[in-house]
Amino acid sequence: MKPTSSSQHGGLMVKFVDASTRKSNRVTGLFQHVFSIEDPTLAFVGNVKAGLTFHVNQYQLVAIARFLAERSAALPSKEDQRKWEAERLALKGPSSNFHQILPDFEPYFNWLLEFAGEPSRESNGYISLK
Repeated sequence: MKPTSSSQHGGLMVKFVDASTRKSNRVTGLFQHVFSIEDPTLAFVGNVKAGLTFHVNQYQLVAIARFLAERSAALPSKEDQRKWEAERLALKGPSSNFHQILPDFEPYFNWLLEFAGEPSRESNGYISLK
């Protein structure tokens, strides 16, 4: 789907993103700031507020690649993913702060590492940092 320009919302609008996202500056319906709960093949990179942006992007990309290659752990049930989102919303509120992982870098990185798993033995794949 091609994004369209919109000066009304300050940049690009992606039509498959819910209108409430643009109002709250929070992408709704994502598990761990990455995977669409409704369609996990729709994944986002860099959708966090963090000081270690390149490392976060790197970890997220590895997790997404291994998920799409069916070499990661399984995602939790949609019900558990929605529960994670609801708990996060209660903790951080309905704003861009929802995506702030500071000061919880370690638990977030650990989740991505555990989810992604190690590269296949046959590849020269990226070995996750620890």
